[in-house]
Amino acid sequence: MWRGSGRGRGRGRGGQNHSNMIRINPHHPLPHAARYGKEYGPVRVTNIAVLGHSFVSGLNDSLTAKRTRDPDMPSLQDQLDLKRCLIMPHLWGIKGGHIENLRDKESEIRECSIDAIVFDIGSNDLCKNTNVQQIVNTLRGLTEHWIDSIESIKAIVACQQLHRNYLDPQYSTKSLWKYNKDVDTFNERLEEWINNSPRRLEVWKHKNFTHPTTPCIGPDGVHPNTPEGAWRYQKSVRGAIVFADRFTQI
Repeated sequence: MWRGSGRGRGRGRGGQNHSNMIRINPHHPLPHAARYGKEYGPVRVTNIAVLGHSFVSGLNDSLTAKRTRDPDMPSLQDQLDLKRCLIMPHLWGIKGGHIENLRDKESEIRECSIDAIVFDIGSNDLCKNTNVQQIVNTLRGLTEHWIDSIESIKAIVACQQLHRNYLDPQYSTKSLWKYNKDVDTFNERLEEWINNSPRRLEVWKHKNFTHPTTPCIGPDGVHPNTPEGAWRYQKSVRGAIVFADRFTQI
């Protein structure tokens, strides 16, 4: 049985309970559709895009750099151990990115026929904007526009945001306490919106990043770029990707 993060265990569109649906174990060599390919016909690879801020771009840069240093290094798909799941990942991060910046990725989403999206975005918006609900509404508007207008998209997963250990006054006038409090409010309202949405939307919580996050967060107090933090974030992103893939199979 699948044991993942997020609210969606055993739930489908609109949060309805699907107790009898087939569940995917990410450790199984193939998802259920692939395992029974002869019965269900030809199986295609699922394209899943992870869109977000510098956490996502940093993960992509790290994995890409490994291949640059060593040509024999496995592909991005292999490094995230997704080939056996028939998933092709696309990591599209923007350093310092805000929610509105992601609109520029729409053409790539269409060109790649993306089946599902994982959002990890919102923390930079929270640095300057004091209206948390407005930030949630901005993400909601983008999410609902894409899932309603891009035919290939079957599901979207939104990641909750993480606390910080430091807030640079150059980028925010908030206190660190206020910022982390706004992160909690953002996460709560994100979940509230998605729980009540009739669309196929789900929430993902990065596990093992509870505050304080000193072993995971680097010297800048923001990015999970310590060895422990990078490993945990990569593992969590992989989990979110497999979680999103589950809802493309329903």
